[in-house]
Amino acid sequence: VSLALGRSWRAASHGSSATLGLSVRRTMRLTLASPMKTKTIYAVVMAALVLAAVIGWLWPSPRPAQFGGKTLSEWLVMLDPHVDHAADHEKASEAIRQIGKTALPGLGHILHSRPNRVREWIRGYAVRWHLIKPAKLSFEESEFRAARAAYHLAEDADVSIAQLVPDLSFHLTNSNYAETEMARALAGAGPEGIACLTNLLAHGERRVRDQAGHALALDSRVRGEPGAQEALIQSAASDPDALIRANALLYLSSFREGAATTRLVALGLQSLKSGDGYTRWTATLVLRNCRSIPEVEAALLSLTSDPDERVRTVVAKAIKSAPTEADRK
Repeated sequence: VSLALGRSWRAASHGSSATLGLSVRRTMRLTLASPMKTKTIYAVVMAALVLAAVIGWLWPSPRPAQFGGKTLSEWLVMLDPHVDHAADHEKASEAIRQIGKTALPGLGHILHSRPNRVREWIRGYAVRWHLIKPAKLSFEESEFRAARAAYHLAEDADVSIAQLVPDLSFHLTNSNYAETEMARALAGAGPEGIACLTNLLAHGERRVRDQAGHALALDSRVRGEPGAQEALIQSAASDPDALIRANALLYLSSFREGAATTRLVALGLQSLKSGDGYTRWTATLVLRNCRSIPEVEAALLSLTSDPDERVRTVVAKAIKSAPTEADRK
């Protein structure tokens, strides 16, 4: 290419700059279209792959976390949530719990990976040339299993996974493949994870806001975290999307551990006036736990003939389960 460009320069040295530019472009086009181009590229890629394989083989690496004769990566392959693999999933879940906090470096390495087309292209050629074995899990599936393992550690082994929060947040906001797992792992990551979810609930994309709201109401431990209920109340009151507002009410209906706030009751009563049946239904789910408040009692009784069957069903069950005057005495 250099020699060809040199000839072009000499040929056009007595012409105009436009003539020189045209000559250079023509020379480059002809040179790069030569039959040697493809062979050269293959040779360079092959040499790079061989060099990378040798370096990877010689370079010392830390011993991966193990349990029961299998590495963490092998257990992640077995952590398949499909119903047909329930037995393997249970074994893998128990193994990851036993590995405990020593699994965090491996999970962090997986979650810290980012999609890379060039890397996948090179890996594909390396597999084709039998330099490496095919990956047992795709990139997306690896992230999915790693997030699943992370929340197993947080929920079942009481391991702090706060160090994984930045990568979990990245995958939640940049991929819709494992968003439920990522959000659930963030919910189990303690105050750091809760702070991330409440921020995403307020400022994330539509699907991310909904996943964050759902994760903030997963279980009593998460619901007890400071700021979780208030963030959902704010979402139910002011989110620009009507469905997200209704879903936030649905998630708030699981907050039974504490006394309902005045703002939540007011929000529920306001939502009962909605023309959307789903919104009224989620409002009745919230208010059925607040029947000791006279306004709520009167509002629920007025819904016994609501046009939405879901609303009528909730109200009927609430009335049926309400204590009688004799019970109060």
